[in-house]
Amino acid sequence: MINHKGIGLAANQIDLKKRVFVMGSTDLPNFPKPFALFNPTILEASTERVLDTEGCLSFPGLLLKVSRPAWIVGQWQNAKGETKEARIEGYLAKCFQHEFDHLNGICFVDRVGKLKLQLALKKLNKLRTKIRND
Repeated sequence: MINHKGIGLAANQIDLKKRVFVMGSTDLPNFPKPFALFNPTILEASTERVLDTEGCLSFPGLLLKVSRPAWIVGQWQNAKGETKEARIEGYLAKCFQHEFDHLNGICFVDRVGKLKLQLALKKLNKLRTKIRND
């Protein structure tokens, strides 16, 4: 995750059959250092939604605009087994929801329409072709 400049990684992305994900960054200011969230759940989500760009380590280079709740109340266990609960907003809320989706078998490509996905893939393929030809 860190080597590829990611901010989150779910266990099932690396073929671990556990309910855990890691999120955080060593590079982003005002973002926590990477930490693990075991058995996470979303207890509450705002009705207000935010449309923002997301990427995914499982789909290198693909960026999509995804609509998600602006804030959530998340619950998880830390590495010591202690239950934690917090209202999470902003970029961290987006990351939590994205990784939580992975644990539930949902990828960010599933959160956009088919046409939107096809256009983004076409744009990515053009960019990759241009890079190869340069």
